[in-house]
Amino acid sequence: MSDEDFKIVSGDIIGGYVIIKELGRGNNGVVYLARQRILERLVACKVLLPEYMKEPGYAEAFFREARTAAQISHPNIVQALDVGNDNGKCFFVMEFIDGEMLEDIRISKPEQLTPKFLLTTAIQLAGALEYAWNTRRMIHGDIKPENIMIQRNGNGAKLADLGLARVAGSNTSDEIMATPLYVAPEVITQTGETDPRSDIYSFGVMLYELSCGEPPFNGKMDDLLNMHISQAPQPLLQRNPDMNVRLASLIDRMLAKSPADRPQSWQEVRETLETIRKELCPEKPEQLRSAIIEKPKKHLNKPMPQWAKMLIAIAAAFAAILIMALLKNSF
Repeated sequence: MSDEDFKIVSGDIIGGYVIIKELGRGNNGVVYLARQRILERLVACKVLLPEYMKEPGYAEAFFREARTAAQISHPNIVQALDVGNDNGKCFFVMEFIDGEMLEDIRISKPEQLTPKFLLTTAIQLAGALEYAWNTRRMIHGDIKPENIMIQRNGNGAKLADLGLARVAGSNTSDEIMATPLYVAPEVITQTGETDPRSDIYSFGVMLYELSCGEPPFNGKMDDLLNMHISQAPQPLLQRNPDMNVRLASLIDRMLAKSPADRPQSWQEVRETLETIRKELCPEKPEQLRSAIIEKPKKHLNKPMPQWAKMLIAIAAAFAAILIMALLKNSF
């Protein structure tokens, strides 16, 4: 297929989905806003770039990854819906998220990146990745702000692009297509098994960048990759002295060169983040008695106030005098 044949415009139909507009471009494809004709709903449709279709076995790997992603259902993971091949165009359909990319917020609305926002978002994502690993032994492989959506409805973060992930331990030679700015050293050198600790490294790079405005390493491709492999990052507290010490220490640990020196699981990451959030952003104690225990109903026979008793007594006395007077006159 030529690049001209691959051109996709508004109104084109791919596998039963009507293309509306382009939403963004990733490492291996273009994501479009589309409408599913049969269900009349909006979706996100990712179409593989033609150069990847030329690689032997890549389309099969793409479908395999999509099927794996479809097995994951979590409130903080974008749900995979469909996959197919329409006249040479391989597509992967996901739920459409009405929101903003975390990367766009980082660039244009950095004031929103408060400690509470970062901790809440990080906890949600760590929980999602913990779930993906525990249920399907799935890693993401390309964690970065561009792959995280913040929903406008206030329901938090959604992790996207699990189509790039692969099931760890599978007998494949598929190379994870990581973004150089966030890639773990062992992924670059292709040494050892790729497991959650590689994602934890990328997660740490992202949190480092969101916390101080700059990634731990930057530069040209070769220099950047070499820095990930051999250069120690500047401690986060030196880049942002206002950081919480425990949070900065956790992020620095995530960036350890050796996977053995990083947090060893997403559960460890999530639980540590939750502890820090409780310290930094304590919630006001809920009024449990008023919220949970029903207030006793007012009794109709509750004690009468003293002043009311006096009024009744006076009225009774006047009534008695009046009755006596009437009886006397009648005789």
